[in-house]
Amino acid sequence: TVVDVSTDEVAQTIQVYPRPTGIQKDKNGNIWIICSGRGAWHGEASAGHLVCIDPDNYLMIHDYEFPGSAQQPEKLIINSEGDILYYNYPGGIYKFEISSSELGSSAFIPYSGMFYGLAYDDVENVIYSSDAIDYVQNGIVYKYNAATGELLNTFNAGIVPGEFFFTD
Repeated sequence: TVVDVSTDEVAQTIQVYPRPTGIQKDKNGNIWIICSGRGAWHGEASAGHLVCIDPDNYLMIHDYEFPGSAQQPEKLIINSEGDILYYNYPGGIYKFEISSSELGSSAFIPYSGMFYGLAYDDVENVIYSSDAIDYVQNGIVYKYNAATGELLNTFNAGIVPGEFFFTD
């Protein structure tokens, strides 16, 4: 839904795929949305999609479909230059250059499961991710170099660490 902030009125509703779970604006002003798709628990499973929307006419410029419907992507972030998207997908964190013509098939940052939280710190050029482990004990936060994918640090966090906030 596009909201006119001067009037607080809905200006436009854009139809995308089921369960949009992340949105980012790239260096060209285009809007990227990651849609997780429906999991099997919804009855009929559907594939995830990464779509690019033109903000001037609200039309879909690109539509990349993830393979199958058993695994859903989520948590879209973008680097400070606005040209590389990162997202959470089974097997780790994947990256997607906005000029690319297809989704990558291997994780940029491999991980045995799926991260719970994902964020980009543009001051340090790092990716933060979190693992909620079992949703009962304290979770773990991972800090990666966004250019190389190298693990820089890990530390314990509270229960279910899922969001990050950065200040100047």
